[in-house]
Amino acid sequence: MLSAKHIVKKFNNGESEMVILKGIDFSVQTGEFVSIIGRSGAGKSTLMYILSLLDQPSSGSIEIDGTATTTLNAQKTVDFRLNNFGFIFQEYALLPELTAVENVVLPLLMRGEKEKMAYRISAKTLEEVGLGHRLHNLPSQLSGGEQQRVSIARAIAHNPKIIFADEPTANLDTARSREIMDIFIRLNHAGQTIIMVTHELEYAELTDRIVELRDGAVIRDESRRAQKKRRKPTEG
Repeated sequence: MLSAKHIVKKFNNGESEMVILKGIDFSVQTGEFVSIIGRSGAGKSTLMYILSLLDQPSSGSIEIDGTATTTLNAQKTVDFRLNNFGFIFQEYALLPELTAVENVVLPLLMRGEKEKMAYRISAKTLEEVGLGHRLHNLPSQLSGGEQQRVSIARAIAHNPKIIFADEPTANLDTARSREIMDIFIRLNHAGQTIIMVTHELEYAELTDRIVELRDGAVIRDESRRAQKKRRKPTEG
């Protein structure tokens, strides 16, 4: 599904140059649930932004489902990202003036979906994440866990090839975090490919693979499928 080779990311800071990623090779198979862990400053989010085409590497190549994405121009990159990826962020990134269903509808309309169908898909997806009763609530009327579930619905409504989640449980308490992880596990069991950045080892251990970064380099790439029994998502 995704293959990144020799990814380098540099920033020029006045007179000095800072190397954030140091020639990383990274691949993900279709249907895999991968967590990226590491201390603050290790390069986790930078790597995810590059893999998800939100940022460009200083050098290296990325191929996703047969497309050499680092050769795409700016508009084609935006279109590819819009049509193939779903994004879930730590801060939810919901539009405060739109209801839950409208937040999910908007990117569907941007992809060319007809309005009536977009609302039907959005309502169904919100029901799937347990928010069928919150369709017309604004983000300010929702708890943090509910807002994150809206962002998940928005990310999955168009059946993306890959979901990118950046610290999706960081602002939530333990109970709400487990609810979010249950949703991810259900999605993954249904075949969804997920790449998740997290600083919480407890949740990384629920994924198929743990990739650990330190100082911009991979120091561990551990498959867990054969080492553990997968925790089943909570019923209901």
